Amino acid sequence: MAEEPAPRPAARTLHYFYDPLCIWCYAAAPLVEAVRHVVNLPLALHGGGLFGGRHRRRCDEAWLVGMTALEGRVADLTGQRFCDTTQRSALAARAPWLDSGVPIAAVEAAQQLGHDPAAFLAVLQSAWFAEGEAITELPVLQRLAARCDLPAADFAAALVRCQQQVQPHMRTSRRLLRAAGARGYPAFMLESGARWQVLDAGTFLGKPDHWAAHLAGLQH
Repeated sequence: MAEEPAPRPAARTLHYFYDPLCIWCYAAAPLVEAVRHVVNLPLALHGGGLFGGRHRRRCDEAWLVGMTALEGRVADLTGQRFCDTTQRSALAARAPWLDSGVPIAAVEAAQQLGHDPAAFLAVLQSAWFAEGEAITELPVLQRLAARCDLPAADFAAALVRCQQQVQPHMRTSRRLLRAAGARGYPAFMLESGARWQVLDAGTFLGKPDHWAAHLAGLQH
Protein backbone atom coordinates (compact mmCIF):
# COMPACT_ATOMS: atom_id res chain seq x y z
CA MET A 1 0.00 0.00 0.00
CA ALA A 2 1.43 3.37 -0.99
CA GLU A 3 2.36 5.75 1.76
CA GLU A 4 0.10 8.73 2.32
CA PRO A 5 1.90 11.94 1.38
CA ALA A 6 2.89 14.06 4.35
CA PRO A 7 0.53 16.98 4.90
CA ARG A 8 1.87 20.25 3.56
CA PRO A 9 2.38 23.00 6.12
CA ALA A 10 -0.23 25.74 6.11
CA ALA A 11 0.66 28.69 3.91
CA ARG A 12 1.87 31.63 5.96
CA THR A 13 1.69 35.38 5.47
CA LEU A 14 3.27 38.12 7.53
CA HIS A 15 0.90 41.06 7.98
CA TYR A 16 2.39 44.48 8.72
CA PHE A 17 0.23 47.24 10.21
CA TYR A 18 1.79 50.65 9.78
CA ASP A 19 1.41 54.39 9.54
CA PRO A 20 3.80 56.23 7.18
CA LEU A 21 4.01 59.21 9.55
CA CYS A 22 4.72 57.11 12.66
CA ILE A 23 8.32 57.42 13.84
CA TRP A 24 8.29 53.93 15.33
CA CYS A 25 7.24 52.52 11.97
CA TYR A 26 10.28 54.28 10.52
CA ALA A 27 12.32 52.61 13.26
CA ALA A 28 10.89 49.28 12.09
CA ALA A 29 11.63 49.93 8.39
CA PRO A 30 14.82 47.80 8.45
CA LEU A 31 12.74 44.93 9.88
CA VAL A 32 10.31 45.24 6.96
CA GLU A 33 13.24 45.20 4.54
CA ALA A 34 14.63 42.09 6.26
CA VAL A 35 11.45 40.15 5.47
CA ARG A 36 12.60 40.14 1.83
CA HIS A 37 15.33 37.69 2.85
CA VAL A 38 12.94 35.20 4.49
CA VAL A 39 12.05 32.45 2.02
CA ASN A 40 8.37 31.71 1.35
CA LEU A 41 6.98 34.40 3.61
CA PRO A 42 4.78 36.88 1.72
CA LEU A 43 4.31 40.30 3.30
CA ALA A 44 0.93 42.08 3.33
CA LEU A 45 0.68 45.76 4.28
CA HIS A 46 -2.21 47.37 6.16
CA GLY A 47 -2.25 51.14 6.65
CA GLY A 48 -3.98 51.95 9.92
CA GLY A 49 -3.79 55.71 10.06
CA LEU A 50 -2.80 57.48 13.26
CA PHE A 51 -3.61 60.94 11.95
CA GLY A 52 -6.50 62.46 10.04
CA GLY A 53 -10.21 62.95 10.50
CA ARG A 54 -11.03 63.22 14.18
CA HIS A 55 -7.41 62.25 14.91
CA ARG A 56 -6.08 65.29 13.07
CA ARG A 57 -2.80 66.52 14.53
CA ARG A 58 -1.18 69.91 14.03
CA CYS A 59 2.57 70.18 13.43
CA ASP A 60 2.99 72.82 16.11
CA GLU A 61 5.86 73.61 18.49
CA ALA A 62 4.89 70.76 20.83
CA TRP A 63 5.04 68.33 17.91
CA LEU A 64 8.46 69.61 16.87
CA VAL A 65 9.85 69.24 20.40
CA GLY A 66 8.41 65.74 20.74
CA MET A 67 9.76 64.68 17.36
CA THR A 68 13.25 65.92 18.20
CA ALA A 69 13.31 63.87 21.40
CA LEU A 70 12.01 60.72 19.68
CA GLU A 71 14.38 61.07 16.75
CA GLY A 72 17.35 60.88 19.09
CA ARG A 73 16.04 57.69 20.69
CA VAL A 74 15.26 56.03 17.37
CA ALA A 75 18.60 57.04 15.83
CA ASP A 76 20.51 55.59 18.79
CA LEU A 77 18.47 52.38 18.72
CA THR A 78 18.34 51.69 15.00
CA GLY A 79 20.81 53.95 13.20
CA GLN A 80 18.00 55.44 11.12
CA ARG A 81 18.81 58.86 9.64
CA PHE A 82 16.78 62.04 10.26
CA CYS A 83 16.71 65.50 8.74
CA ASP A 84 17.96 68.38 10.88
CA THR A 85 15.79 70.67 13.01
CA THR A 86 15.76 73.42 10.37
CA GLN A 87 14.39 71.01 7.76
CA ARG A 88 11.88 69.68 10.27
CA SER A 89 10.62 73.20 11.05
CA ALA A 90 10.34 73.96 7.32
CA LEU A 91 8.39 70.73 6.85
CA ALA A 92 5.97 71.71 9.62
CA ALA A 93 5.42 75.06 7.91
CA ARG A 94 4.71 73.43 4.53
CA ALA A 95 2.50 70.65 5.90
CA PRO A 96 0.97 72.05 9.12
CA TRP A 97 -1.51 69.17 9.52
CA LEU A 98 -0.74 65.46 9.69
CA ASP A 99 -2.94 63.28 7.46
CA SER A 100 -1.94 59.62 7.25
CA GLY A 101 -4.58 58.79 4.66
CA VAL A 102 -2.77 60.53 1.81
CA PRO A 103 0.53 58.55 1.96
CA ILE A 104 -1.35 55.32 2.76
CA ALA A 105 -3.38 55.84 -0.42
CA ALA A 106 -0.09 56.41 -2.28
CA VAL A 107 1.26 53.07 -1.07
CA GLU A 108 -1.95 51.37 -2.23
CA ALA A 109 -1.69 53.16 -5.59
CA ALA A 110 1.88 51.94 -6.09
CA GLN A 111 0.76 48.40 -5.33
CA GLN A 112 -2.07 48.65 -7.86
CA LEU A 113 0.53 49.54 -10.48
CA GLY A 114 2.57 46.44 -9.67
CA HIS A 115 5.23 48.15 -7.55
CA ASP A 116 6.37 46.56 -4.28
CA PRO A 117 4.30 48.43 -1.65
CA ALA A 118 6.88 47.87 1.10
CA ALA A 119 9.58 49.38 -1.10
CA PHE A 120 7.41 52.41 -1.88
CA LEU A 121 6.56 52.82 1.81
CA ALA A 122 10.29 52.87 2.56
CA VAL A 123 10.76 55.65 -0.02
CA LEU A 124 7.97 57.69 1.58
CA GLN A 125 9.33 57.18 5.10
CA SER A 126 12.83 58.20 4.08
CA ALA A 127 11.45 61.28 2.33
CA TRP A 128 9.45 62.32 5.40
CA PHE A 129 11.92 61.57 8.18
CA ALA A 130 15.35 61.83 6.53
CA GLU A 131 14.78 64.37 3.76
CA GLY A 132 12.08 66.61 5.27
CA GLU A 133 9.69 66.12 2.33
CA ALA A 134 5.95 66.73 2.79
CA ILE A 135 4.62 63.33 1.72
CA THR A 136 1.06 64.49 2.41
CA GLU A 137 1.26 66.72 -0.70
CA LEU A 138 0.48 65.51 -4.22
CA PRO A 139 3.48 67.09 -6.03
CA VAL A 140 5.87 65.41 -3.58
CA LEU A 141 4.16 62.04 -4.03
CA GLN A 142 4.32 62.39 -7.80
CA ARG A 143 8.02 63.16 -7.65
CA LEU A 144 8.68 60.15 -5.43
CA ALA A 145 6.59 57.94 -7.72
CA ALA A 146 8.67 59.11 -10.68
CA ARG A 147 11.80 58.22 -8.70
CA CYS A 148 10.40 54.66 -8.55
CA ASP A 149 9.70 54.66 -12.32
CA LEU A 150 5.94 54.73 -11.89
CA PRO A 151 4.24 56.39 -14.90
CA ALA A 152 2.97 59.83 -13.84
CA ALA A 153 -0.50 59.62 -15.37
CA ASP A 154 -1.10 56.07 -14.15
CA PHE A 155 0.04 56.92 -10.65
CA ALA A 156 -2.13 60.05 -10.51
CA ALA A 157 -5.21 58.06 -11.59
CA ALA A 158 -4.48 55.22 -9.16
CA LEU A 159 -3.95 57.69 -6.32
CA VAL A 160 -7.36 59.28 -6.93
CA ARG A 161 -9.00 55.83 -6.80
CA CYS A 162 -7.12 54.84 -3.65
CA GLN A 163 -7.91 58.10 -1.85
CA GLN A 164 -11.58 57.30 -2.37
CA GLN A 165 -11.05 53.89 -0.75
CA VAL A 166 -8.53 54.74 1.94
CA GLN A 167 -10.97 55.37 4.80
CA PRO A 168 -12.56 51.87 4.56
CA HIS A 169 -9.03 50.43 4.20
CA MET A 170 -7.87 52.11 7.41
CA ARG A 171 -11.04 51.09 9.30
CA THR A 172 -10.48 47.46 8.29
CA SER A 173 -6.84 47.64 9.40
CA ARG A 174 -7.81 49.05 12.80
CA ARG A 175 -10.53 46.40 13.21
CA LEU A 176 -8.03 43.61 12.54
CA LEU A 177 -5.61 45.15 15.03
CA ARG A 178 -8.26 45.29 17.76
CA ALA A 179 -9.46 41.76 17.04
CA ALA A 180 -5.94 40.39 17.44
CA GLY A 181 -5.28 42.36 20.61
CA ALA A 182 -2.37 44.29 19.10
CA ARG A 183 -1.57 47.75 20.40
CA GLY A 184 -0.63 50.54 18.08
CA TYR A 185 1.92 50.72 15.27
CA PRO A 186 4.03 49.11 14.07
CA ALA A 187 2.43 45.69 14.47
CA PHE A 188 3.38 42.40 12.86
CA MET A 189 1.06 39.39 12.74
CA LEU A 190 1.82 35.95 11.34
CA GLU A 191 -1.12 34.30 9.61
CA SER A 192 -1.01 30.50 9.40
CA GLY A 193 -4.23 28.92 8.22
CA ALA A 194 -6.98 30.40 10.36
CA ARG A 195 -4.58 31.41 13.14
CA TRP A 196 -3.18 34.91 13.59
CA GLN A 197 -0.25 35.38 15.96
CA VAL A 198 0.92 38.82 17.12
CA LEU A 199 4.71 38.99 16.99
CA ASP A 200 6.83 41.06 19.37
CA ALA A 201 9.04 42.98 16.97
CA GLY A 202 10.08 45.61 19.51
CA THR A 203 12.95 43.52 20.85
CA PHE A 204 14.37 43.27 17.32
CA LEU A 205 14.57 47.01 16.56
CA GLY A 206 18.07 47.68 15.32
CA LYS A 207 18.61 43.93 14.76
CA PRO A 208 17.13 43.14 11.33
CA ASP A 209 19.26 40.03 10.81
CA HIS A 210 18.04 38.55 14.09
CA TRP A 211 14.46 39.39 13.08
CA ALA A 212 14.84 37.58 9.75
CA ALA A 213 16.27 34.54 11.53
CA HIS A 214 13.41 34.62 14.04
CA LEU A 215 10.82 34.70 11.26
CA ALA A 216 12.53 31.87 9.43
CA GLY A 217 12.48 29.81 12.62
CA LEU A 218 8.75 30.31 13.05
CA GLN A 219 8.14 28.50 9.77
CA HIS A 220 9.50 25.18 11.03
